[in-house]
Amino acid sequence: FRDARNALGGILILEEKYKEAIDVLKPLVGDPAYTAVHLAWGNLGWAQVHAGALDEGIVSLKNSVTQPKFCVGFFRLGWAYAKKGDLAQAESNFTQAVQVEAPECQELQDAWLERGLVRIKLGKTADACTDFGRCREISAESDSGKQCIQQQTSAKCS
Repeated sequence: FRDARNALGGILILEEKYKEAIDVLKPLVGDPAYTAVHLAWGNLGWAQVHAGALDEGIVSLKNSVTQPKFCVGFFRLGWAYAKKGDLAQAESNFTQAVQVEAPECQELQDAWLERGLVRIKLGKTADACTDFGRCREISAESDSGKQCIQQQTSAKCS
């Protein structure tokens, strides 16, 4: 029931029950028989970050991206670094998320949005505008797409 336990952890995160998610996921990341342990590390790190344990969450998320095609892990790691204020690491991880050669990774709209927001803070407005444009191309109707459109206007992207 390892996949089910990981799914339960993910559901608890969505329900904002971070401590419960951590309790469910911690034994799973230490289970040598679990073949998708990177997914459990990703959920554990995400729960830890949301629970306010940024440094622990970053360590867990780093463990998740030992599977180099786990773009969601890179996205979450970027988000954790952004929350911590390490914008260079945030930008790097968001970049890794969208560079994974898989359609679902290149369509990870929130990674484009978040990288654009980080790039604005880094003074890289032209690069941010490109990110917001890509985000908008994915979907202008989603909440993230609408935020990207607002950011394009705020940044005076042409």
